[in-house]
Amino acid sequence: MYRKICRALSLALTVCLMLSSGLPSAFAGRDLSDIIDLNDYPSSISSGLLCDRAIARGNEAFEEGDYETARGYYVFALRKIDKSATYCEGDVCNNLVLTLLYLGENRTAYDLCRYMLEENLAPGREDRYGYMMNMLACAHALGLSAAGELEHAREEGYFSFEDLADLADDQPRAFTGLLTGLVYNVLYIDMEGSEDDGAASWAYFPDDLFEDADLEDVRAKLSSGGVGREEYLEYIYEFLLEANLWFNLTYSADDPDIMEMILYVEALRDEAAA
Repeated sequence: MYRKICRALSLALTVCLMLSSGLPSAFAGRDLSDIIDLNDYPSSISSGLLCDRAIARGNEAFEEGDYETARGYYVFALRKIDKSATYCEGDVCNNLVLTLLYLGENRTAYDLCRYMLEENLAPGREDRYGYMMNMLACAHALGLSAAGELEHAREEGYFSFEDLADLADDQPRAFTGLLTGLVYNVLYIDMEGSEDDGAASWAYFPDDLFEDADLEDVRAKLSSGGVGREEYLEYIYEFLLEANLWFNLTYSADDPDIMEMILYVEALRDEAAA
């Protein structure tokens, strides 16, 4: 059984990039306390603890697998985030999202990740795409379709594959990994869903993004409905091959997660054909 979860962007352990993303806030002024109780941290945490030190302790606990402790420090840090000399609110929220996923608090993680995107908390473009990657991981944990998340992101204007693909063309080493990681997450979620329930996400990719993949017949059938399981897996397989090619051309190596998933989809295709 294939058990690798969606990719999630790693902890923000370094200074944030401090670039302007230039996106409007969809729900300016939304209260973070509506999503998570900012008083929910252990009484053992001293009220005089500095924000940056709390974040550092949270990061240490996370790396040690002590997610409850990490959660407490991150929540405490959010209360004092305006006094941080190094981190921004998005950094801490991002770390907290990953912690909540490990704790199985999937709905809160999802709501917090949506808040991060809608409130435009990302300090830079790379961070924003990383938040979207985490959003897909949260959606997968709740059994939500990638297509639904991509549609909402497009409607709200905080993510599109067109924008990311353009950046990957202009700055491949900076953005190709994010592009292939997001494609991986979308296809992973699609693979576990059914094309009949709206799981197929091909319409959210730029028209020319997979022009070298042999998908015309399958994509045409996806448009009109009625694609069988074997053909649907072929659609995912071809996308994965193309995504790995971009990664290889940029970094001179295969993407290990994508290669592992390719092998699994090959096995599923053989099973469907039997």
